[in-house]
Amino acid sequence: MKKLLKVKNKSCKVNVEQLTILLDGALRALEDFEAEINRLNVFPVPDGDTGTNIKLTFKAMLDEVTRAQPVTISDAAAAMIKGSLFGARGNSGVILSQIVKGFCEVIAVANSLAVPILAEALMRGADTAFEAVREPIDGTILTVIRDVSTTAAEAECQPDIFLEKLALAARISVDNTPNLLPVLKESGVVDAGGYGLAVIFAGISAAWSGREVKAESRGDNIVNVELEDINYAYCTEFLLEINAKSSTHDFAEQLECLGGSTLFVGDEDLYRVHIHTDEPGKVIDMATNVGSISRVEIHNLALQSRARADALAKHSSVESIGLIALVNGGGIEDVLKSLGVTITIRGGQSANPAAVDFFAAINKISASEIIILPNNKSVILAAEQGAELSDKIVKVVPTRSIPEAIAALLVFDSELDIDANYKAMAAASATVKSLAVTRAVCDAQNIKKGEWLGIHGGRIVAVARNMEGAVTNLLNASIEKNDEVLTIFTGDDPRLREPSALDFIMTAFPGLDVEIKKGGQSVYPLIMSLE
Repeated sequence: MKKLLKVKNKSCKVNVEQLTILLDGALRALEDFEAEINRLNVFPVPDGDTGTNIKLTFKAMLDEVTRAQPVTISDAAAAMIKGSLFGARGNSGVILSQIVKGFCEVIAVANSLAVPILAEALMRGADTAFEAVREPIDGTILTVIRDVSTTAAEAECQPDIFLEKLALAARISVDNTPNLLPVLKESGVVDAGGYGLAVIFAGISAAWSGREVKAESRGDNIVNVELEDINYAYCTEFLLEINAKSSTHDFAEQLECLGGSTLFVGDEDLYRVHIHTDEPGKVIDMATNVGSISRVEIHNLALQSRARADALAKHSSVESIGLIALVNGGGIEDVLKSLGVTITIRGGQSANPAAVDFFAAINKISASEIIILPNNKSVILAAEQGAELSDKIVKVVPTRSIPEAIAALLVFDSELDIDANYKAMAAASATVKSLAVTRAVCDAQNIKKGEWLGIHGGRIVAVARNMEGAVTNLLNASIEKNDEVLTIFTGDDPRLREPSALDFIMTAFPGLDVEIKKGGQSVYPLIMSLE
């Protein structure tokens, strides 16, 4: 299970430590969505690398911030500008570096990340990005940053709501890109660069509260773009340090004559050059006449496009596998759907679904192969019976808890067949430690009604008069030396409404990284996993 950082001590302003956490959240989201962004990439060239380029650009920026160890917002801004310019990759990556540049110019002067400053910075970032592109086109990453900055300018709220509004504005803008750029609508996709930017804002918003970013496919019916639509053979990019005697204006004018998708951005003597051209050698010769070059990369666009087409063909040839999971709580449902679950069935202790419920869910999924996660020992048989009623190929991974389901979903691979996935998911689910805390509803041997029970793998291992005692005793009985992460899903128990209700766990077990998520489940106030 992925460890999540989250912002603590939240206020109206963001400090350097919090900024780094937010940037890290965005990078994590880009890493998760990289392949999907690449799949969407049809404009300006269907070379299938936009997700990779945006991720690498963002990573270079965050690496520079980490290396610089900034103390002030101004220091962090300088590192972000440097890292994004030096690490910019591809058309979208260079444009992203200009969004960063404009953004950081504002926060550096203000030395603040208060909401009004963030709004002004985003507007400057949009302006700087538009200025970098000679012929801006609607329906691209430029449109998305413009729409986000407009929303930012109109928002007056706390940081958490502000970031949520930005993420929503980006998603809405991305959804509209096919209506602005015909090639996107013809290809059945949204703009890849814009989608990448939306992923960044979603990652930042999620990192503020320690949430996962919900993954979703945005191009299930992608139409491949013919190679004849590629106007130039090579993508050529490098850093150029201009000598004192050379004219940047003259170089930019000459560069425009040698290809398309031309970007020439930078400050003072150092520039990032990006161009699609048939004559990369001539571009490099021209550059070396006005200065020195470094970090040269030349990619064959036709080969990249062909690789993307092969990947799309492979993706479409693999029969999709539907995933069904039992849930008890809205928060848990959100988590499982973010991990790829197609349909959820509500149920749990004292409210178990029947075989017919699983059969109905199976019929709602268009895929001919289904994997079911029952997530409760008492539900496994009903899931198996529901599977037998169907003519489809259905496998039941015998998960007995939500933590086991999450472990199983994390190893699911849509490129593998159902048998391979079943084996991998069953093996993964068996490795997680599933814990829960509840109250006894009646007297039993050595247990009195109302006492708190700590359960590990279905066995009662702790009994106490209060929740704190049950949790502490349960963890003491369950933790082994290699355990590092404790994930907690809080239920609908009113005792857990206070943010500090579980602080005693962090105090008692300082060696654990504790992640707390709102599960919303009944019966079990706490469901936990140890890894």
